[in-house]
Amino acid sequence: MPDLLTTREVQEMLKVDRITIYRMLQDGRLKGVKIGQQWRFTPKEVAQLLDGAPPTPSTDAGGRPPFPAHCVQTIQDLFTDLSQTSAIVLDPQGNPLTEMSHPCEFCRQVQSTPQGRQACAQSWQELARAGLPGPFACHAGMIYLWAELQEDGAPVGRILIGPQAHHPLQDERMRDRLQRLAGEYGLNGRDLLRSALDVPVMDAARLVLVKSWLSKLTAAIASILKERAGFVDRLQRIAEMTQF
Repeated sequence: MPDLLTTREVQEMLKVDRITIYRMLQDGRLKGVKIGQQWRFTPKEVAQLLDGAPPTPSTDAGGRPPFPAHCVQTIQDLFTDLSQTSAIVLDPQGNPLTEMSHPCEFCRQVQSTPQGRQACAQSWQELARAGLPGPFACHAGMIYLWAELQEDGAPVGRILIGPQAHHPLQDERMRDRLQRLAGEYGLNGRDLLRSALDVPVMDAARLVLVKSWLSKLTAAIASILKERAGFVDRLQRIAEMTQF
């Protein structure tokens, strides 16, 4: 049995970040096996990728083609630039399918350390187990709204949009929490608090606005998934015709 490579080892070999590895897994450019919560890869698979060998077309457990991360990323980036919010799409297990678009300074600081990135990943996995859509509090106490993405009635992921503060960050309890998190993540407490003060407060008016943004973004991605399904169906029909 060949030795298996870790995600970090593949990152170093390909000179890419972890999010790119996940995207390559989703679109079929890279194949791996998931052991528990960790991905492992064969050296042969990575060598073929480096040599430029074309990947074998893949499907997910439901027989669907891989999630169209590149197309969705473009729409997500454009939408967040216009709305001045952050957004990311996660798979049903809470792993990123897209890179976070338009991350705020607070999120950038938190994710600048391994401890902060791990805490965010754990929050995303908790979100994957959440019930009905609605406000979701991350590990840092910030509020996000989310919606489920479906294809042919089956869930393929969840889109997350935010962050918003639950209440004014001048609140003493929140300030204490941010100072504690800064210590745990190895960040400057004053800088983290200053960036948190720029996060908009989720009042009633803001809630309505963000919900409308989320609805529009979800509809845009759903249209991509629907069009992709129709395109794949047409390709399959052509393939069947050529067999006669």
